[in-house]
Amino acid sequence: MLSCYSNYSAFSGNTTSASGDAAASSNDATTNSDNAFAASDSISTSIVDSPPQSQVIKEIVRSKIEPVIVSHINSPSDFYLQLVANKAVLYMVDDNVNKHVKSEDGAVPVDHVEMDNTVYAVQTSTNEWHRGVVLHSYNEDGKDLFRVHFIDYGFMEILTADRIRSVPSSVVSIPSLAYNCAFYDLKPKSTTGWSNEAYILFSDLMLVKTGSFFVYPLNLNGQRIEVDVVWKEENYPLSIRDAMFFLGFGSYEYYVNKTLHEQLVKMITLPDSLKLEEKERYPVVLCHVISPTEFYLRTTDDTAQLEEVMDALKTIYTPTAKNTHKSYLLYTPQIGMAVAARYSLDGVWYRAKITSLPESRLVTVFYIDFGNSETLPWNELRVLDKELIKTPPLAIKASLADVYPAVDGIESTKWSDNAYAAFLKFSKIDYAEDNLIAFIHEVDGDTHKIVLYNHTSRTEFCLNSQLVSQGYATTVDPGLCVFKKKNIRKQMKLPVLHVNCRNKEVILPNDDPLSFIKQRSVTENENHDWKNKDNKKKFPGVPMTIIKVVSPDEIILKKMNYNTEKLTGNMNKVYANKKKKTQKLVWKINDLCAIFINKYGNWYRGKILNIDLIKQLVTVYLYDLNETIDKISIKSLHILEENCAKEKCGILHCGLYNLVPLGASNGIWPKFTCDRLIEKLKKYPLVYFSRMNAKEQDIALGDIWVREIKMPRALEPLHERWISMSRFMIEQGFALNNKQDKKDGGYSDSQSESEFNYSIETIENDKFVNCWLPPACLDKSEFNAVVTNVDMECHIYLQNMDNETPQLLQLVSNELNEMFSNSQPEPFNMQWSEGQSVIVQYHLDNMWYRGTILKKDENGEFSVLFNDYGNVETCTHEKLRSTLYMTDVPQLCVKGYFSTILPITKSGKWPLPSLDFIHYLLVGKTCKITIDKSLTTDDIYAIKFMKEIQDHIDVCQYLVTNKFAFFEYVSSSIIDLVPDDENNFHATDDSNYDDYGQTNDDSEQTNGDGGQTNGDGGQTNGDGGQTNDDDGQTYVEYESIFDNATMMTTYSVDDEQGNNVSTLNTSAVMLDDGEESDYLKFCLEVNEVIEGTMCRINGPTSFTLMITKIGGADFSVAKNQMYNMIYDKCGTLPPLDHVVPGRAVVVFHNGLWKRGIIENGGNSVLLVDFGISIKLIKKNLRPCPAELFQFPMFTIDCQLVNVRLGDDAYAKDVVDKLSKTLRGINLKIVGISESDNDVVGVELYNSKEEIAYQPLIDAKLLIPA
Repeated sequence: MLSCYSNYSAFSGNTTSASGDAAASSNDATTNSDNAFAASDSISTSIVDSPPQSQVIKEIVRSKIEPVIVSHINSPSDFYLQLVANKAVLYMVDDNVNKHVKSEDGAVPVDHVEMDNTVYAVQTSTNEWHRGVVLHSYNEDGKDLFRVHFIDYGFMEILTADRIRSVPSSVVSIPSLAYNCAFYDLKPKSTTGWSNEAYILFSDLMLVKTGSFFVYPLNLNGQRIEVDVVWKEENYPLSIRDAMFFLGFGSYEYYVNKTLHEQLVKMITLPDSLKLEEKERYPVVLCHVISPTEFYLRTTDDTAQLEEVMDALKTIYTPTAKNTHKSYLLYTPQIGMAVAARYSLDGVWYRAKITSLPESRLVTVFYIDFGNSETLPWNELRVLDKELIKTPPLAIKASLADVYPAVDGIESTKWSDNAYAAFLKFSKIDYAEDNLIAFIHEVDGDTHKIVLYNHTSRTEFCLNSQLVSQGYATTVDPGLCVFKKKNIRKQMKLPVLHVNCRNKEVILPNDDPLSFIKQRSVTENENHDWKNKDNKKKFPGVPMTIIKVVSPDEIILKKMNYNTEKLTGNMNKVYANKKKKTQKLVWKINDLCAIFINKYGNWYRGKILNIDLIKQLVTVYLYDLNETIDKISIKSLHILEENCAKEKCGILHCGLYNLVPLGASNGIWPKFTCDRLIEKLKKYPLVYFSRMNAKEQDIALGDIWVREIKMPRALEPLHERWISMSRFMIEQGFALNNKQDKKDGGYSDSQSESEFNYSIETIENDKFVNCWLPPACLDKSEFNAVVTNVDMECHIYLQNMDNETPQLLQLVSNELNEMFSNSQPEPFNMQWSEGQSVIVQYHLDNMWYRGTILKKDENGEFSVLFNDYGNVETCTHEKLRSTLYMTDVPQLCVKGYFSTILPITKSGKWPLPSLDFIHYLLVGKTCKITIDKSLTTDDIYAIKFMKEIQDHIDVCQYLVTNKFAFFEYVSSSIIDLVPDDENNFHATDDSNYDDYGQTNDDSEQTNGDGGQTNGDGGQTNGDGGQTNDDDGQTYVEYESIFDNATMMTTYSVDDEQGNNVSTLNTSAVMLDDGEESDYLKFCLEVNEVIEGTMCRINGPTSFTLMITKIGGADFSVAKNQMYNMIYDKCGTLPPLDHVVPGRAVVVFHNGLWKRGIIENGGNSVLLVDFGISIKLIKKNLRPCPAELFQFPMFTIDCQLVNVRLGDDAYAKDVVDKLSKTLRGINLKIVGISESDNDVVGVELYNSKEEIAYQPLIDAKLLIPA
């Protein structure tokens, strides 16, 4: 470092330069700043800590950066600095002074104190001796006081004369070692001087105890040396002057330390962003989206690195949230500097880069790992740690390749909100294992132009193509950005679906290797189904742009893509040679004409608005340009040729149909109403017009529709809503609906017009945008669902418990209640119609739901179907809203019916007690459902199997067991059908509910978790209803419908036959552990014939039969005798003490005591007379009385002999078929082989002496063994 020295000479001002040179040489003052910072530590060590080597003084010289010590501060315009290089001289001076005052000569106070810059040795208030100069003296209370300036430190004190001594001659000639300084070109913001806050900040920054200070001398020509002071610890150099300026305490005119700023940014600058290889593909995650051509992504490979960065940020900066130590704070932020910033929304620290300084104390940062920006207060920033600077930014700037903004396929200058929302929707489809793949088409600077694919567990599609196909974007070369790769995904075999709005085919470009069959979506507009299949329109009207809005009666629209070039070209050809022949002598107002416009150089069609016969001038309206021209000579008009007049015009003068101004008796629209309509329509670049009636005075009457898209939150579908401007005006209270011309819910459909003939009937619009989407097709035959309602025809309404439906239910509920919670009822003259989709408030919870009006009664009340739940409720006018919302989400419940059981009534209708019981049993419960696709239609699903999950109840079997139903494969001739009781059936009016299969019921919908709770005794429904208790008994299987009938019916047989039971061949039951049970079991001999019924099928050829007769002996008497004995004895028996596998017990089941054996390690009980197992519940068990052991078990385990499972047959299919074939018929059982492990080999015959399972043999499900 260069230095300038003097040998004990007085400080000379000749070494300074003029102030005018200060700014010009400011760059020189920072030339050696790097070396100064680097050498600061060594200077402090060699000079401060070492003894002086020579009696030399270093002086402050302009353009020379020096390390300094802040010795005293008064204000930013008055402070003192000591050069570190003079530290040794300072030690020497203080040492000599202290030695002198202790000597004999120096110990005596001076006789007379001079105030002529004489240097003295002065004792401070802290009893330290330093050199000082007396500036002023005065007498106070008879005491002489002196104000002394300590020239080597800069501070002042008021002292008495006894503290002033002479100074040794060796230090008299040494100049002051404290330099009086001020910040260069920095003035206080306030005209009254530096504020208290400025003093506090200045003191805090200048008196820091750590780090090093450096002085930048800029002007040595004034009273004070004008400088900039820079503090540096470990992280970065801090200009105290710049900090005062940035925080708004000071201002300067022209000087900026550019070199220091550049050095500062250089020290805290991140490496360049990552650049991905062109023509390669990367799995990515979207970080932040500005538009489809400006967004930020991050490769999934960088996820681990991001987590490391976030952990480091949390560790380093979380403790600094409350610690405002200057080593953390960034007082002098510069554009381009890397920082740690605390995000305002979550309070988490992230890496960022400063992009602008909008005003004092505010900084705009860009989050380099995520891509978003925000403006923060300066104290929310910290100096970025050196280790974190080494990691490059992880957010990569990207743009979709070869896509440009468009509106409905027409190129636009900027991206619409709809395009932005669609891009978010396509990139965040809520399927499991979503994965975005970016194909790098080109790298242009820091922007990666990519082709983006969404590869999910269901499908894969290109976002570039999706935006183009949906009309949100255009492309120059459709094949340019197609990612060429071999599709390695296996071709899925798609089921044949019924044609509806949920399974339309999406056609993509033929060269796209990622073409796919589109899965169902809950958001896309194409899901709306038109009743007229030939109608190709996708919108509720003709797409138009707005030219002018005057009032609801005067609106001028222009057809999209309308171009007059073709028309003017034809007219130029037609009138090129007919200028004289086509002139007309007499013209009238409203006549159509052709006129040549010089400023455009073309012929145009016009309509005469005014004629001045005196001056022979006319006013013409050019209706193809929507322009009026005054003072046109009549001679310039020509007759409009017929072929030119037939050409359609793209300019439409229209008005809103059937609206009258509210509160204006003269029919004139108030200005505030017109202004509100103008303000509303200005928001939409595109509107859709549908004409509802013929023109009135050249005004087409109809409605204007606009499409509004709400930006989605995370993991949510797109919210799209169609708004009718007529309804908008009514709902806002600006207009009333004039219904004079409306008939039967529709409007007249006059269509003729030569100029403009685009029209769509309102009723068709309502079906398009004002109806609920049908439920989504179920793609699985087995699924779990919540039962929401059971209607009067025993239709079961189900909500699928997949990953999507519960989220959509919550979303619909939240959105509807947010939208309609404070809404006002519709006007009382509002006309409601049957089949109209509405938003309806449920009276029990006051929540809003999607509904459909089914019927209006004479009392003015409405029967409304709740589409997402299936229940029908009676509502008043005040509970209905006509403005629809969430029309893009399909109905969230489906309708089903029991396909395997029928009601046990002669009419085939379900009686009210049965429906009430089924409603109680199922509503609000989660069930496992199996659908029979062969019987399913578009409107209703055939339920083949339903199991209530919580209590493990086979619903169909349970209804059969409890005599509510019988299986459909059982002939009704052998079933005791219940006579119809008119009081048990609900009268229905099919004419009102054909479309819905739903009847009205006065009962209220019951949804919830618990339903009814039964007590300890249990509730018995019907003759043999289910008994529930607090322990929640569940059943594995249930008896045949004939079990109870067989055992409870008394037959007329003699006692001798009944007593023959004891003479039958029996054997003891062997348990798994080899012990004998007390129960006896039948032993069927070879060629012995018995009769029985099927009670359980164990496999394709094995089953359990319940014996009814052996050798002509009917067991019904014996069974009846046994059950009477059980009834008499078991009610008073004590509960079972211990559960021991193999123990004979009696168990209370289905309202009866039954014999059983504990099995399965004590977890279940085998009902020995029915061949089924139930879950063991100890409180329902009693020890089996000895008297019951005299009755053998009335079941026998059998195995079909001479047959086996077919080679191509599935065991499950054989079991199902065997169950349908054998269950419910009387079988003759012929013993073929002796018992093997208590399983008897048999053949089964029906009443016709035919093999009972012959149909399975014919179908080759069973084949000869």
